[in-house]
Amino acid sequence: MSKKCGIEGCKNLVEICCECKTNNYFCVEHFVIHVKKVGNHLIHSAFMEIKADQASKAIKEINHRLRQIFFIKSELSKFSSELISFVTSKTKKIATALNSDLHYYTSIKRFIQERGEIDREVYEKLSSSGQSSVQVPPNLDSVKDDLNTFFESQFKLVEGENEDDDYFWIENESLVKINLDKLKKTRKHVKTSITSAINSCKLPEGQFFVNSVGTGECFLLDVDEGEIMPIENCPVNTYSGVIACIDEQIFMINGYSSPMNEKYSLSTKEWTKVAMCPLTQHVNTGGVIQDKICLTCYYQNSAYMYDPKTDLYKAFLSLSKGYKIVGHGFILTSQWAYKQDEEKGWKNFPYRAKDSDCCYCMMNTYVFKKGRYLYFCNCSQKLYRFDTKLFEYKIVSYT
Repeated sequence: MSKKCGIEGCKNLVEICCECKTNNYFCVEHFVIHVKKVGNHLIHSAFMEIKADQASKAIKEINHRLRQIFFIKSELSKFSSELISFVTSKTKKIATALNSDLHYYTSIKRFIQERGEIDREVYEKLSSSGQSSVQVPPNLDSVKDDLNTFFESQFKLVEGENEDDDYFWIENESLVKINLDKLKKTRKHVKTSITSAINSCKLPEGQFFVNSVGTGECFLLDVDEGEIMPIENCPVNTYSGVIACIDEQIFMINGYSSPMNEKYSLSTKEWTKVAMCPLTQHVNTGGVIQDKICLTCYYQNSAYMYDPKTDLYKAFLSLSKGYKIVGHGFILTSQWAYKQDEEKGWKNFPYRAKDSDCCYCMMNTYVFKKGRYLYFCNCSQKLYRFDTKLFEYKIVSYT
């Protein structure tokens, strides 16, 4: 039988007992109060003092795990809804046929009971069956196969790093954040001054590598804590281009008119050259697609894929002139959304958008993802949200 907390008036169930007295049981809230009092609490032997930097690191890890848990809960809720919808759509015809059979046999039964008569042909069919049986619908097996495919596509390893809680940019000495759940904007002071838009990419541990466009200033940024740390000796002054992180290596790539072909090792803190990008204009947007880096250009049609393992570029798509947004398996142009299919390659889908609706100069070149939505913000600080299920985007308001 579950015990109640030993504090009078508390109805919470017991979660912890203290060894200082017999039968001293508490809920978590009252246990914390209890151990603060003077006494021989043996539970103290399990605790250790923690320094400020250790506490910050522990809280950061806890926040990371909480984000993963909330993300999984959200995905589970969406999965439940999608599963019900999928099963209903796939079994609708079978259910309709079975309901028709139920109505047919119920009508015959009622006719026999009320009138003592039966259709001769129906009676012959019923009598000719040696053993009464109902056939399983022949298309039920195909529905089972569809369900197996559905489950295989849905159950994938959840990577919390793919989710972003906040959109951000840096404005003078302020870290500007927009919470992507509540669409609320906040500011926090940072120890640097950036007056231009930023190129950035997300790092394996959730931090961001940030470059102030038009300068050689590079930083490591902890968005949650608002802490920013400069990276020394950046070998180039950037104009535009792509920044992406693969395997602890940060790549900075641009076209020949403002060459930027470098990589920075997070482990060794060293800069090295990579092959020059074949695009002959400024590379405006790009991002990681699986284990490669996609590069696009506003003024040119070709999209290139850079392979860090071979240090080679390969053209793979012809795109229309205009802005292009790249991230999380999608390339968005002024008219089409290109989605990567692991088996069929790239598929394009039309959606409503106009070049005049979106400026390709973004406050932050990283494309943020929250649930089914991709977010990007132009230099007028308009926040765009692209729906990866419905293939449409719109400007969303924030306060």
